Amino acid sequence: MAHINKLPVELLSEIFRESVVFFPDILGTHSFRYVKKEAPVNLIHVCKKWREITLSLSSIWGSQYFSGLPPKKSLEEVEYWIQISPRTHLKLVVFDPMVLNDPDPEPPSWTELLKVYAKHMDRWHTLFAQGSDKLAQELTSSLSNAKAPPLDSLQVVLLPPISTSAMNDLAASINHIKTLRRLHWTNAYGLGDVDIDNLPWGQLSDVVYKAKSTPEQFLARLSRCQSAHTVALRQHGRLLAYQALSTFNHPHTTLSRLTSLTLQKSTDPLNILRFFTLPSLQYLQIAVLDHSYEYLGELLLRSACPLDTLVIEDVEESSLEDLTLFFRHKFLLSISNVKYVGKWHMSLDYLIRTVEKLRDPAANPSPLFAIWSDPALGQRIIGWSATPQKYIIRIENGISISCIA
Repeated sequence: MAHINKLPVELLSEIFRESVVFFPDILGTHSFRYVKKEAPVNLIHVCKKWREITLSLSSIWGSQYFSGLPPKKSLEEVEYWIQISPRTHLKLVVFDPMVLNDPDPEPPSWTELLKVYAKHMDRWHTLFAQGSDKLAQELTSSLSNAKAPPLDSLQVVLLPPISTSAMNDLAASINHIKTLRRLHWTNAYGLGDVDIDNLPWGQLSDVVYKAKSTPEQFLARLSRCQSAHTVALRQHGRLLAYQALSTFNHPHTTLSRLTSLTLQKSTDPLNILRFFTLPSLQYLQIAVLDHSYEYLGELLLRSACPLDTLVIEDVEESSLEDLTLFFRHKFLLSISNVKYVGKWHMSLDYLIRTVEKLRDPAANPSPLFAIWSDPALGQRIIGWSATPQKYIIRIENGISISCIA
């Protein structure tokens, strides 16, 4: 017997886990790619003991995903991998080659790959699908002609050309998937909206929805997210004109589980907030064109929420008047992280002098006022933060000014 086989099973298991090379995938997680000569596939062919140990490690098999343009020979490998792997959930990715402008995709097409996936629909856990009309129709057919898969996460990116009926058919086909908790849906490049009743809003815990919608449609969708912890509603593509909410008699809604909310400017977010109570809200990011911040203050007052982070994105060029209007509100003082992101068409020196004028202790009693850069938001930030930052300038109590970076 080889000396390595004298090692405890627990240690061999750890060695096998470490032998698997993981890569970032399109789903924002990490997966390994199927290669016969690499772990974990090669491990199961060494001996019976190694095969048993490897197949018992569900964590390494469950992280595999297959993308959408396999050469013909790899379809057999995909089928083989699914058959030999433990009964773990599958993470799947499907691309339409025409959408990716692939000049000569090797046969078989992604439609044949989808048929292979459909044989094992009882193991689907996460699915990312990007394509146009044909993909929507094929995916709708797969979902409609079988028992609902145990999908937990679904990401759909629909691209032109695609008909409204194809979008709605696909949405309706996932409405009966009772296990679905995470939905990221994008109608790209100005595609129209889907019928609100065709998506299972009420059962979702994580929602990202991007489409060409009116503020009234965004309002109706948010009202239905009764189980959601995280919601982001955005207009996909460039907004040509500001759209104001026209309704004033929408029923008031309490979303008791919502902890994170992101609303883009096209949703008319400050007006939308008037119709909600959010008692669990911890993170709020809104892009504004108007400055009706009193609605924000009223939301915080009636919700009594533990809001920790507030991000305001002012889509117009920000002026001293805009900043003063925002930072004079005393409800901001209870928030640990306040970030005002504006279009600063001014020099850094002028921005610093503006903040020095703004930081009048009589008008703004905040203990800390600063300017710093935030790579995630891609802009210079004015406000304060509970976590250390690489400050450009920091103003404390209206007295000391210290340049950190």
